[in-house]
Amino acid sequence: KAITIVIFCEGVASLLDK
Repeated sequence: KAITIVIFCEGVASLLDK
């Protein structure tokens, strides 16, 4: 579902933000 993609995207963005 799209919700899973959003959560995954937020996780990746969090790692890239560091």
